[in-house]
Amino acid sequence: MKNIFLILSGIIITCSIQAQNNRQSQRVGAVYITVNGDKNLQVAIDGNVQTFTSSANTSNVSKTAPITNLEAGMHSITFTGTNNNRTADNMTTQFNLRRNFDMYINVNANGSLELIEKRKGATANSNTPMSNTQFNTLTRNLRAQTNTQNRNAYLNRTFNTPNTYFTSIQVVQLLQQIRSEADRLPLAKLSFRTVTDPNKFSSVYGLFSVAANREELEDYVNYFDEDGDADTDGTTTTNIGTAMSDSYFSSLYQNIRMQSPASTQVASINNAFTTQGNYFTSSQVVQLLQLVSAETSRLQLAKASYRTVVDPINFTAVSNLLYSQSSRDELSSYINNGGTGTTNTGIAMSEADYTNLYRSISTQFLPFSKITMLTNTFNNTSYYFTSSQVKGLLQLISSETNRLQLAKTAYRNTVDRANYGLLNDLFTNTTYRAELIAYVQAYRD
Repeated sequence: MKNIFLILSGIIITCSIQAQNNRQSQRVGAVYITVNGDKNLQVAIDGNVQTFTSSANTSNVSKTAPITNLEAGMHSITFTGTNNNRTADNMTTQFNLRRNFDMYINVNANGSLELIEKRKGATANSNTPMSNTQFNTLTRNLRAQTNTQNRNAYLNRTFNTPNTYFTSIQVVQLLQQIRSEADRLPLAKLSFRTVTDPNKFSSVYGLFSVAANREELEDYVNYFDEDGDADTDGTTTTNIGTAMSDSYFSSLYQNIRMQSPASTQVASINNAFTTQGNYFTSSQVVQLLQLVSAETSRLQLAKASYRTVVDPINFTAVSNLLYSQSSRDELSSYINNGGTGTTNTGIAMSEADYTNLYRSISTQFLPFSKITMLTNTFNNTSYYFTSSQVKGLLQLISSETNRLQLAKTAYRNTVDRANYGLLNDLFTNTTYRAELIAYVQAYRD
């Protein structure tokens, strides 16, 4: 096929936004559209049109300048195009533009569509880091701690203290007092909220010789929201916190395990879950609840723990500790309603209706047709699904990029969110899996 140069011509979209303040508007993502292939294409976002016109020159790729004047939230995008010597084809889908993320929309030469989110770069903030005098005092106090556990606890409290800020270099100096990388990692995550120069936080990465630890910290930074306030689509990306280190948790666990009677253990576990600044992984919660044999106590502790869990997508492991279906249902209802315990009115689609829906989507020949149907389905506020049903539908899509976007859209209408970890194995790309976990962690109805 001869080379073709696509010349971008058209009308810049003029959606005006009313930002609450300049900083909030800067965090709204931009949209980038790239068109590949032999196609005259008209693109409309929320009815506003841009046109891509092919010509017989030397390239077959064309891009828009960043579209920066869209509000955060759901947007409709329609593609109308004509391949050379072929009839027109149309495709309409939706995408969720989130604050702190840019959206890259790629139209491939074969007609397929990719929607890719990328985290916006971190920017400096106006907070003032700790003075040299204050920092020297803090460092002396840290060194005076008699053992590793006490140093970990001291730094955990320090990084959780409101209105306390550091430079990245100060964070490096503090973390150098912690020898174990396993203990450094959660503290490094916790510290990121406090740094005044996040663009220099890469200096902290140098403290980790284990590649997996360094990559985990980078992923954490990539999905962190500096503002910590609500998006306009009703979600929030406030960072919940960092799970306590393995050594600190081990000390807590051993202390509770040695207590007697059982009622004392229950009270101590509840105190751990309700203490401000304490955060846990789902695995840590499981270990604590396994110390308790009574079903009613486990259920109440499981509810109390949910506020503290940093990886709620893995909370299925906690639900599995409950013996009775009624207890699991009660916990699921509690989680689905934001930890309020109120009744959830959503009822998952019947198996018969789900089978018909699945068959209707699976018979679509073109990938973008399946994506469009699934997007419209998950955006229908009258539909509800189980995590298993969502997983089955997403398996109809081969592109992990599109699976990720659809998984985020479907989460709002999922009735058993505690089981959403079932979707993890849909992603061989660990970055996508981490992004879905971060999205679920941040989501609020």
